[in-house]
Amino acid sequence: GESAAMVMFAKAQGMLKCRQPNLSPKQQRALKRMHETGEYTISALGELFSVSRLTVCRTINRTAAK
Repeated sequence: GESAAMVMFAKAQGMLKCRQPNLSPKQQRALKRMHETGEYTISALGELFSVSRLTVCRTINRTAAK
Protein backbone atom coordinates (compact mmCIF):
# COMPACT_ATOMS: atom_id res chain seq x y z
CA GLY A 1 0.00 0.00 0.00
CA GLU A 2 0.84 3.65 0.12
CA SER A 3 2.25 3.52 3.66
CA ALA A 4 4.68 0.72 2.70
CA ALA A 5 5.94 2.88 -0.16
CA MET A 6 6.39 5.79 2.25
CA VAL A 7 8.40 3.62 4.65
CA MET A 8 10.64 2.44 1.81
CA PHE A 9 11.12 6.03 0.67
CA ALA A 10 11.95 7.17 4.20
CA LYS A 11 14.45 4.35 4.61
CA ALA A 12 16.07 5.27 1.32
CA GLN A 13 16.36 8.86 2.52
CA GLY A 14 17.91 7.68 5.78
CA MET A 15 15.05 9.08 7.84
CA LEU A 16 14.34 5.93 9.81
CA LYS A 17 17.40 5.60 11.95
CA CYS A 18 15.90 3.65 14.83
CA ARG A 19 18.96 1.75 15.98
CA GLN A 20 21.53 4.28 14.83
CA PRO A 21 22.01 7.21 17.17
CA ASN A 22 23.40 10.28 15.48
CA LEU A 23 26.98 10.98 16.39
CA SER A 24 27.72 14.06 18.47
CA PRO A 25 30.05 16.65 16.90
CA LYS A 26 32.76 15.41 19.27
CA GLN A 27 32.26 11.81 18.09
CA GLN A 28 32.24 12.96 14.47
CA ARG A 29 35.61 14.67 14.92
CA ALA A 30 37.03 11.61 16.67
CA LEU A 31 35.74 9.30 13.94
CA LYS A 32 37.25 11.56 11.27
CA ARG A 33 40.63 11.68 13.02
CA MET A 34 40.67 7.90 13.45
CA HIS A 35 39.83 7.44 9.77
CA GLU A 36 42.63 9.82 8.76
CA THR A 37 45.22 7.72 10.61
CA GLY A 38 44.49 4.95 8.11
CA GLU A 39 44.47 2.38 10.91
CA TYR A 40 40.71 1.85 10.86
CA THR A 41 38.42 0.61 8.11
CA ILE A 42 34.95 2.07 7.56
CA SER A 43 33.50 -1.17 8.95
CA ALA A 44 35.69 -1.06 12.06
CA LEU A 45 34.72 2.55 12.75
CA GLY A 46 31.05 1.64 12.30
CA GLU A 47 31.40 -1.10 14.90
CA LEU A 48 33.33 1.12 17.33
CA PHE A 49 30.77 3.91 17.15
CA SER A 50 27.76 1.57 16.83
CA VAL A 51 26.61 3.09 13.56
CA SER A 52 26.24 1.78 10.02
CA ARG A 53 28.98 2.01 7.41
CA LEU A 54 26.77 4.50 5.59
CA THR A 55 26.74 6.75 8.67
CA VAL A 56 30.54 6.53 8.86
CA CYS A 57 30.88 7.44 5.18
CA ARG A 58 28.43 10.33 5.53
CA THR A 59 30.27 11.66 8.58
CA ILE A 60 33.64 11.51 6.83
CA ASN A 61 32.27 13.14 3.68
CA ARG A 62 30.33 15.79 5.58
CA THR A 63 33.31 16.86 7.67
CA ALA A 64 35.69 16.64 4.71
CA ALA A 65 33.67 19.31 2.88
CA LYS A 66 34.38 21.91 5.56
